[in-house]
Amino acid sequence: MRISYSLLLAAVLCAASCRKQDREETIPLPGNREALSLLLDSVYLYAQQLYYWNKQLPSFEQFAPRSYANGAPGADLDHLRKELFELTRFAVNPATGQPYELHPYHTGLPKYSTIVDPRDPSSYKPEELSAVEALKAGVGNFGLSLAAAGDNDIRIVTASKGGAAAGAGLKRGDRVQAVNGRTVATTDAFYSYASTALSGATVKLEMADGKSGVVKQVTLVNITYAPNPLYKEQLLDAGGEKIGYFAYERFTEEQNTRAYLDPLFKRFAQQGVRTLIVDLRYNGGGFQNTCRYLANMIVPVSADGQVMFKEYYNPLMQSGQATILKQQYILDGGGNPVMVDGRAATLNDIDYSVEANTSKFEKTGGLAALKRVYFIVSGQTASASELLINSLKPYMDVRLIGVSYQGGAVRTYGKPVGFFDISVNRYKLYLSLYQNKNAKEEGDFFAGMPADVSVLDDPSYDFGDVRDPAVHSIMNIEAPGQYPRAMATARTGAGFPVRAVGPVAATQYGLIKQVSELHLRR
Repeated sequence: MRISYSLLLAAVLCAASCRKQDREETIPLPGNREALSLLLDSVYLYAQQLYYWNKQLPSFEQFAPRSYANGAPGADLDHLRKELFELTRFAVNPATGQPYELHPYHTGLPKYSTIVDPRDPSSYKPEELSAVEALKAGVGNFGLSLAAAGDNDIRIVTASKGGAAAGAGLKRGDRVQAVNGRTVATTDAFYSYASTALSGATVKLEMADGKSGVVKQVTLVNITYAPNPLYKEQLLDAGGEKIGYFAYERFTEEQNTRAYLDPLFKRFAQQGVRTLIVDLRYNGGGFQNTCRYLANMIVPVSADGQVMFKEYYNPLMQSGQATILKQQYILDGGGNPVMVDGRAATLNDIDYSVEANTSKFEKTGGLAALKRVYFIVSGQTASASELLINSLKPYMDVRLIGVSYQGGAVRTYGKPVGFFDISVNRYKLYLSLYQNKNAKEEGDFFAGMPADVSVLDDPSYDFGDVRDPAVHSIMNIEAPGQYPRAMATARTGAGFPVRAVGPVAATQYGLIKQVSELHLRR
């Protein structure tokens, strides 16, 4: 049975926790300062017990949650986000002297934790969990993202399978010549115009094929489509040896990913693939159980039964003393309480010990004897993608090829933490709850994983094209005679502003753990 959970926590919990009089459970209305104060209390109290770095938080009195109800008027969610942001400033990474949740380019947002209103899609922001629902079900937009590849040269970066763009035959590397009749330009004004156009119901594009240069006119209609996370698969030749390649968009729910990757791995196995390239350059993560599936498909048979990864919750949760979780009831797929020993089960019944949250390899399919796996990564490669890489490192030759638009040394996003949602009345709170470590206890990549080789990300070439700098650098390692060292691309020093345009390429999904993956305490 697939279990999902939601909250019964409301103002009555906040009142009890803060030693106030009992109140009737209500959904707070904007501008209701008393209800907002209770919500602010709740966010702090959950963080005090559940946050991975809870030992570094100040006391309730020192932090004064209700002070965040003061100041300029605004939506309740704005006040809650401000509180959460300030809470995440206290946990400091001793290796850097900076907060663990210091965001690399959004100074007002935590890097990992967030709070959203599931009733309001606009409350989901791109650098938070804006694509969680897209991971679960349909995706709504043209399935398209763009970026500059040169002066006045804008290319398709991604075209999601099932989306309108891919359905019209568009692919990575195709050149955009006009949007709704407006000729492209690598200027802020055009970027703004194109972003607005790609958010509409329809868009007209003049396109030139990335290989042939043939020009065509296409009209795309904004549709909702089922996710297909496989951008591209390819068999490459390196001196007579077959190298398998696939570009993977995101860690969708396991059943969805299996539908596309099971046949792929079967084909690769039949072709005798011994070296694999997994392109995760735009993969911001997704479901942890899907990461587990993919790791089992890639790891050698010799790792069967060995530790894949371990989850470390804070000591209070590991000892079963995070009693605030008694307010979080576990519901089945029909919204009914899950019963344990004749009573409704809560998240306090879950075993958060390391032993109960250690995943081991279960090798039942996939590629049996890979000698090496390359991962193409970028600063957008995050969470479940990083967990996959880290889990495989103790058992096989893993190499990272980094790409960026700016050039220079590349590191992944740096997200070794995960979460499941905690409901606070109408809101969903996502706190950094646990850290993942591999069999060698490695997992402190808060600043990202460094790439072994760093090259430019050139959207002029489709996924899997051997002329792509990342793919070519791998082929040069595997068959240097067949693939001589690549020359610098024309993009180097071109002097144009690089900008991604569109909703797909910069999305972070987080590392999502489902309740069905949790284990009851014995």
